[in-house]
Amino acid sequence: MFPYFIVLIISVSSLAVGLWLKGNKQPGSNLFFFFALSPLIALAALRAEWVGTDTYTYLWFWNTFTTAYYDKSGLLFSEPLFAVLQHMTRFLADNTFLEQEVFLGAISLIVCALTFSAILTHSAYKVMSWTFFILLGFYTFHFNGARQAIAIALFLYSTKYILNGNLLKYLVLVLIGFLVHKTMLICFPLYFIFRKELNAKQVLLVVMGAVMVALSVTTLVDFASQYDQRYQSYAKSDFEGAGLVVVLFNTSLLMWLWVSKRLNAINDKLYDISLLAMLIAVCIGWVSVILSLNPSGILRLSVYFTQLSIFSLPMSVLYFKNAGTRSFVLLSVLTVAGLYFYLTTTSFSGLAPYKLGVDLHI
Repeated sequence: MFPYFIVLIISVSSLAVGLWLKGNKQPGSNLFFFFALSPLIALAALRAEWVGTDTYTYLWFWNTFTTAYYDKSGLLFSEPLFAVLQHMTRFLADNTFLEQEVFLGAISLIVCALTFSAILTHSAYKVMSWTFFILLGFYTFHFNGARQAIAIALFLYSTKYILNGNLLKYLVLVLIGFLVHKTMLICFPLYFIFRKELNAKQVLLVVMGAVMVALSVTTLVDFASQYDQRYQSYAKSDFEGAGLVVVLFNTSLLMWLWVSKRLNAINDKLYDISLLAMLIAVCIGWVSVILSLNPSGILRLSVYFTQLSIFSLPMSVLYFKNAGTRSFVLLSVLTVAGLYFYLTTTSFSGLAPYKLGVDLHI
């Protein structure tokens, strides 16, 4: 766990300094923004093939990648943009001194840069949002689900087009994400859902819709499996209790965001979008747990929605007007988030112990 916490401290501290320099119109802010990103990218790029349960599989496909991939039928449904990324990084590795780190680093760069841009653009409390991006596991998610992590980051980046009502640009990003990971299709209707005002009727419709989609997982998986056999296991119902900890945490987070909104009269469109997204995530999560579905399947879809909490969670804390209450709540939330980060990183997805995948000649 030590490398993860060191990178967390360096990255968050660098962002804080960069924002201070920018706010005071001092030079050097972009350099510190670079320092905020680079440790996260380096940690992902230099990891060994066994850090992350899916890293070995991704590296095997990358090492055996050939241009024959482009001759496959049904290329549209075979996530071609991720193949392009493999092709480009494979070419770069073959013609330089670089090895697997160029592929892993490219994935991390895309995920972290898109998230970083979204936070700088929309977050009212940027340092806290970046902190929660790491502590709540959204950063380490791409150590496993690389393709989906890119699609998820694209959806987060597309939030700007939901807020400003630019449907065309939103759909373009959904299409790009679909060409990286097919699950991006679930984001298509979200533009129309999130553009509406948050009220009881909308909440009821969203709950019913999310549950219906989750219950239709078998049909959806059968369709997706026609184009990619990797999806066949997503609807298997022999994973009793799998994902329960994550679902309970997300449920608690949803309840906290709702309570804070009521206590502090938070009137913010991005907060409402995040609250609604968390509701969808919780509905999907409980259906997955109740039906004992593969947690690497439908439950992973919830990350599209839970990641929006990096915007709302800081607001839920810092909207408390009393300084003493605000400090206590902040300390409590950071403690819980830090504990969650430690437990999930050490217990799930093969993230710990962290090991280097390259020899550093220092």
